[in-house]
Amino acid sequence: MSIIGSSVRTQGLRRDLAIVLLFFALSILFFWPVTLGGKTLLPADNVLVWDPWQSYAAQFGITTPHNSLVSDLYLENYVW
Repeated sequence: MSIIGSSVRTQGLRRDLAIVLLFFALSILFFWPVTLGGKTLLPADNVLVWDPWQSYAAQFGITTPHNSLVSDLYLENYVW
């Protein structure tokens, strides 16, 4: 392998690594409240529609869930 070929390959690897790091940084920034904060991606407010949790909804200031169509994420997948 020649020195020129090695240099081109190293530049290509550096470019690929920079792209991977860029996408990683963007995903961390986009999901900042979830990755480094105390938030979750689960629709936990959906459980406050049913008893016995419904009595706590007013305490948290929740009148209706943000999206009641995704309740399966909390009711079934969270348990697993």
